[in-house]
Amino acid sequence: MSDPAPQAISVEEYLRLEGKNAQKHEYVGGFVYPLHGQAGASRSHALISGNIFGVLYQGAMRAGDCLYQ
Repeated sequence: MSDPAPQAISVEEYLRLEGKNAQKHEYVGGFVYPLHGQAGASRSHALISGNIFGVLYQGAMRAGDCLYQ
């Protein structure tokens, strides 16, 4: 058996429901979609992201393609 067709809701209804939910959702074109990731990142995630940014930034600086030289 399939799920019923999704129903569009108003912005006001979305905001009212979102304030009551522990899980966060995204509102796009009248439809609500659950966000699977949670806000905030773990320490490991932040460290990995920072390291990737650092490597990319250094490469851009060496190549002369960075706007902030």
